[in-house]
Amino acid sequence: MPYARNYYGELGDIYGSGGTAYCIVPLGDPRFENAARTTVTTTGAGGLDGLVFTYNEARTAFDLLMPTQGRGEIPRQPLNGSDEEADTPDAAIWTRDDSGATPWSWTALVNMVDVGTILSKWETTGGNREWRIEIASDKLTWALYDDVNDIEVFGQSDTVLLNGRTYSVGGTYDGGGGATAINGMNFYENGVLASKGTSNNGAYVSMTDLAGVVELGKRDGTMVFFNGTMYGGPCGPCITHRVLSAQDMRAIAIIQQEALTDLPLIQKIRGMR
Repeated sequence: MPYARNYYGELGDIYGSGGTAYCIVPLGDPRFENAARTTVTTTGAGGLDGLVFTYNEARTAFDLLMPTQGRGEIPRQPLNGSDEEADTPDAAIWTRDDSGATPWSWTALVNMVDVGTILSKWETTGGNREWRIEIASDKLTWALYDDVNDIEVFGQSDTVLLNGRTYSVGGTYDGGGGATAINGMNFYENGVLASKGTSNNGAYVSMTDLAGVVELGKRDGTMVFFNGTMYGGPCGPCITHRVLSAQDMRAIAIIQQEALTDLPLIQKIRGMR
């Protein structure tokens, strides 16, 4: 898959600035999937690099496969909203103990058909709830769970996302925790800061390091699967252990858009004539 530019490097320079741990889940990129297409391995830096996500079945057996898009040959993987997902075992690197001011951010490039989960560490069947990132009521939603005090808090973007439209989405959290934890959370859509609603709780302290798996396209227990297309390769879902700035988010959205639309040089030259 010969990318026209080093999109992994360009995005990685932003996600991993200052030596920060980060990972991209490069869905659909054969360089990071095993031969059977049953697993995909993260690429990034620090403890988030080299983690293996296992698909619920061989990705080539998913209900729908789509050709790559743009000069960047960005993989597109539709998820059916009922059983298609990927997960990776619990590891301490996925837990952000917000009582210790441990910041983190996430991004994804998606085209949704309906509501559903983007990423989660939220195992309701085993009571191992930590965080979940989803589209609920057609809005970006990010929930944190204090297991000790049995309290959920969440932020939700005020913007309604339209079905069938591709969005570069993301969120940042300063990791402050406490009674006003969600005040330190922000949402971005196509590189633009979105207004949000907050659901804080005065008794909330922090998330707890529990044993739940990390799931892409699903959250456990309630079975809220992602229904729509997730873009992969260098534009795949990402988590980084720092607060991405507004400038970072705009740059990420621009790079992703260029990867989806960039033309080969010969076509650009012809277009100038």
